[in-house]
Amino acid sequence: MWYRTVCVAAILGLSTAAHAAVFTLIGDTTAGYSAFSMPSVNSSGVVAFNATTGGTAKIFTGANAPATLAFDPTTAGLFPGLKDSPTINDSGQIAFMPGGFSTRDIYRLNTGGTLTHIFDGSVPDAIAVSVTPGAVANIFFFRTFSNLLPRAGAFSGDGVTQNVLISMSQDVYHDAGRIAASPSGQWAVNATDFLGHPYHTLIANGSVVLLCT
Repeated sequence: MWYRTVCVAAILGLSTAAHAAVFTLIGDTTAGYSAFSMPSVNSSGVVAFNATTGGTAKIFTGANAPATLAFDPTTAGLFPGLKDSPTINDSGQIAFMPGGFSTRDIYRLNTGGTLTHIFDGSVPDAIAVSVTPGAVANIFFFRTFSNLLPRAGAFSGDGVTQNVLISMSQDVYHDAGRIAASPSGQWAVNATDFLGHPYHTLIANGSVVLLCT
């Protein structure tokens, strides 16, 4: 089951004394959920997560139980299933990847229920791997993987414009982690230029800031 956790002392820094954490139930298996993804939470405390109900994977949101069905890719005509975890920004928009391991697309679910196609992996030939919310509405950061070398790519985009953070055709990275983004729009990601090796390079805002050899 997933919980939203609030630790007032740690967040506000009002006291160094020990405080019991406050847990809010968002959803659990007694409500019919199974196969939970990792959750995502925005600054308003709204949690987004993937879970299976009725035999299909769907996206749910909520600040407490019961969670609300936000999106069902099957009824929307998309490839059934959901890859990795959804991510929700402070505007309540949710980015997600429909389909299985080889999914090539990333969509943004807008607050009005409409969809925006953020990334089309058919050009370039790439598989969507993970997605992270940006600092402002509409923009999300995402990482891709290609069977062509070098394999790793990283981008930000809103469905209209797309910025290349790590180029699959010009940079030399074969794998990269999930992109971290700050409220001010800064970003960082770890990467490796050796296939199958641990990450040894930290890239922040386009520059290598740490290299472990």
